[in-house]
Amino acid sequence: MSAATPVVEVITAENPLRDAARAAADAITMADRATGAARLAVSSQLRDGFLLMLRLRLAGEEGNEWDASPGNVWPRLKLTWIDEYCVPMADARSGRGTVQRSGVLEGKYKLGYELPLFCDGEDQASATERVSRQFAEHFAGGIDVAVVDLDTMLTLAPASTPGAVVQPSKGRDGSDALALAAEIIANAPLLVVVTEGRSANEALRLLRARSAQVRLRDPGAIYVVSDTMPVTTAEGAPSAR
Repeated sequence: MSAATPVVEVITAENPLRDAARAAADAITMADRATGAARLAVSSQLRDGFLLMLRLRLAGEEGNEWDASPGNVWPRLKLTWIDEYCVPMADARSGRGTVQRSGVLEGKYKLGYELPLFCDGEDQASATERVSRQFAEHFAGGIDVAVVDLDTMLTLAPASTPGAVVQPSKGRDGSDALALAAEIIANAPLLVVVTEGRSANEALRLLRARSAQVRLRDPGAIYVVSDTMPVTTAEGAPSAR
């Protein structure tokens, strides 16, 4: 584990999801230009509003004045989920099912590739085996950008065995779930953590402690996107920076 301390930047915004989408889109566009296909992981708690704003930025659709990627990155983007309930897509708890029913991924251009953590007819063991195989094949064992809500980030577990991709977990209601290993999320070159209604200082403290536990390489960029200003020092910089 690297002894370096991650550099965390706070972005204060009236609409944290919009600014998280902007930051993610910029990084995805750069990764796409460098590798030909960026890899993104998203928390199920952020799925609808965040993904809609991200799609508008990356798909070059008409009526989007703030498109960050006229080259249409969306049709090459590889998307997976950070957490998912082990339930059929028709179940209201299914994040993928909710996304499908909302149509948020649908538009002028089709998403390049989606790796679900759980599919109908699977159990935790079969889903884990499939995700591990497909993650190695399509994501080369890593991601470029992770966007996660703070509460989910704090509950992600480190891999129980070296190199494990997904971990059995429990949903907020105690149901069986799956989640990407914490190291995969923490080691993304860009980690965007969205927190709403929580002190930015508290979010920074919790995130630094968590990142130090699970980060395996030198820090990339970590953005905390919050709707609450952090307390500042006499010099005017965030006190937790």
